[in-house]
Amino acid sequence: RAFSPNYGTHIYYNDSQTVFRIPLPLRGAPRLERVAAVPFVRSMLEASDGIWAISWELGLHHVAPNGAVTRYPLDSRHELRAFTLFELSPNYLLIGSSTGLLFFDRKERRIVPRPPLFDKDQIFYVLGDRRSHIWLAGRRALLATNRQTLVEYAEGKHNSVLPLRLTAQQGLNSTNFGLGTSSVGTIDDSQTMWLASVGGVIYFRPSEVVGLDEELPCAIASIVADGAPLPFTGRVDLPPGVRRLEIQYAVLNRQADRNPIFRYRLEGDSPDWIETSLAQAAFTNLEPASYRFQVQARLASLEWSPPATISVQVEPQWYQRTGVRLGAAGVVTLLFWFFLRQRNRAITAHNLE
Repeated sequence: RAFSPNYGTHIYYNDSQTVFRIPLPLRGAPRLERVAAVPFVRSMLEASDGIWAISWELGLHHVAPNGAVTRYPLDSRHELRAFTLFELSPNYLLIGSSTGLLFFDRKERRIVPRPPLFDKDQIFYVLGDRRSHIWLAGRRALLATNRQTLVEYAEGKHNSVLPLRLTAQQGLNSTNFGLGTSSVGTIDDSQTMWLASVGGVIYFRPSEVVGLDEELPCAIASIVADGAPLPFTGRVDLPPGVRRLEIQYAVLNRQADRNPIFRYRLEGDSPDWIETSLAQAAFTNLEPASYRFQVQARLASLEWSPPATISVQVEPQWYQRTGVRLGAAGVVTLLFWFFLRQRNRAITAHNLE
């Protein structure tokens, strides 16, 4: 059996065979209004285009306003069971399953053909708070990430997502939120999170457990070119012919039991951010040009720190310099002209004979 969220005037209920609408507030015994036949529902939600329901092993179902039911099977490449459903954005639904987090494209009406996120975790319940954070209740931890980051993963803009993992070290009394085949949770008006776990009801304010407003500044630690360290201030000049550039960075005031997540980019080479748990970025065979390297960090805050920035100037080899290339082009042009002239002279002399 499963219930939907409270929509003020009604909720939805499934008795393992049928979805019912229950008007609110209750006056006496609940009045069950039949909506559609959908078996073994684990989670339901109401959207502008109808009702969406996820079944244990039978896939995702859409109930149109006229009661018509359409079934969308889950990705057959993965042996999974579905636990929960969440509306991520107008375009995407999240499906929590036994093999991680899947995305359903509501426009294309299909599972997004990308690998499930957090495939080592079982995602039993999904919650969203007012600060655009998405909370994922799993088997061994409570995961958190940014809503927009998940949307961009679904759109193919990221190859992976590194979540914040909350365990007993952050004060949780239980980290197993799997109650057999499903779970339940909510966030109330005071932004207190309530979750059902194997160890009982867990409730807390996320900001009190992990310090959501904590700032985590970072800085450039060292720069190495082909194994040799280079001095730098706000800019570093690379000599010609450097094949490998390594930039090491660190967070300031780091506590020993906290592992930060970084993201970096090299403007001029690629505009995209790359997320990593490593405190180092490496680049090879950069073309002569001006670049700007930026790195940010986050810990419990889920918000990225202000970027640490350094300008990188890659000097060209002598043969890559503009003057040399123009001179070479001039020489080639003169040789070509000389060849044509000599050829024309030879042709003229031949004709005179």
